[in-house]
Amino acid sequence: TDAVQSLLPRGTQTGNVVHELLETNSFSHLAKRQDISVQQHRLCLRYGLKLEQPQLLDELLYAVVTTPLSITDTDFCLMNLQDQHCLKEMPFYLSLTHINTFGINGILRDSPTFQSLESKQIAGYLTGFIDLICEYQGRYYVMDYKTNTLPDYGDETLTQAMREHNYGLQYWLYSVVLHRYLQTRLPGYNYQQHFGGVRYLFVRGMQPDVAMAGVYEDRPELDKINALAMLFDA
Repeated sequence: TDAVQSLLPRGTQTGNVVHELLETNSFSHLAKRQDISVQQHRLCLRYGLKLEQPQLLDELLYAVVTTPLSITDTDFCLMNLQDQHCLKEMPFYLSLTHINTFGINGILRDSPTFQSLESKQIAGYLTGFIDLICEYQGRYYVMDYKTNTLPDYGDETLTQAMREHNYGLQYWLYSVVLHRYLQTRLPGYNYQQHFGGVRYLFVRGMQPDVAMAGVYEDRPELDKINALAMLFDA
């Protein structure tokens, strides 16, 4: 991890390459270190990423898919997810009838990773892609990959980074999207039973032998998800 940290370039180019490799390759294949050098080289050319040691990217991807995403269940890793239980880069669309940043601020004011919004910071609708929605042992999770370089990947630093970039707002909105999706797609959907929560994977800090290394987790409260959902058009 230290080598990856110091030698893998910072910046959006690295983020773009990592995201695309995770999107287009089976997690189990990455865990088996299958050769993706041709694709990796092509993506590095496309995004202008110069790698002195291309194998560092392989090491990073291996760590991402093999790091346990739970303290209590070390089998919960990306590599153990079934391909058919993974929805990668899911598009979403949320519209605001009125630009109600005041309402959002009120609902999320106690969230440690949320920064209050000014009215000009949010448009009439929000659209984007969720890196990964997946199902593991009957629970559904929102996952997002972050390639931020941080001084360390302890809990306090992760929370600070989440707040600094307002990823808190992002994952609450993703949670609204997943909640609505499950309401319409999963017969007998029950939040407490089926909604697993959120994992933000700070990939540079992930370590296969340390459960939750580089991972920020939360399980948003249902009442807040519902309150946020009411701000958006159905």
